[in-house]
Amino acid sequence: MIFTTSWDDGNIADIRLAKLLTQYDIKGTFYIPINWKFRSLSDSGLKKISKYFEIGSHSFSHIDMTSTNFRQVIFEFTKSKELLEKVARTEVKCFAYPFGKANEKIAGMLRKTDYVYGRTSKEFDLNMPKNPYKAGISISVSNNKIKTLHPKGFFISFKNNFKWQKIAKSLFLHALRKNKVFHLHGHSWEIENENNWENLAEFINFVAKCKDVEFVTNGEMAYQHQNKI
Repeated sequence: MIFTTSWDDGNIADIRLAKLLTQYDIKGTFYIPINWKFRSLSDSGLKKISKYFEIGSHSFSHIDMTSTNFRQVIFEFTKSKELLEKVARTEVKCFAYPFGKANEKIAGMLRKTDYVYGRTSKEFDLNMPKNPYKAGISISVSNNKIKTLHPKGFFISFKNNFKWQKIAKSLFLHALRKNKVFHLHGHSWEIENENNWENLAEFINFVAKCKDVEFVTNGEMAYQHQNKI
């Protein structure tokens, strides 16, 4: 099976997250916005992360791209890529839509650029993306949920004390048995706010010990998709 991770927003806590992933040899893609007031990761921090992880764009200004004009969308795609490549000195081929929102039109516009992959935040996806420009995730590292999807297809409601790691382990084992794809997503600032570092470490340690798991970046997964077409 394939295991990939992605992390959004460019928070200073990405440094801690990168160290944790490196400890367990887990690959990942860090999606960085350019001009956004909540980004706290410096350019020097970005350079450090880019030595070991893939860097993706999270747009220029972190706006809802489904509610803006054509020119702004293209600017968000191209300018962010240009500036990230200049700082990180590495090719940027993946894009994460702000707020995880993308319609068919936006995904089609991204396809016409020099990106190979676009990621939404639609959860419970355990398959290789049918459309690599509108890819989903399996689960987010977050307790901020009210319901989840069981592997057999029915919903379970969680009004209080939602524990993402329990659902993540169940989904991962299902993906492993069926030789599918597991995409772990999150925000380092949210991991910090919810004190989820220990839970995350426990989960990725569990994953790292499993056999028949191929660890890839989002971009590597996209290239695998292209080669199968």
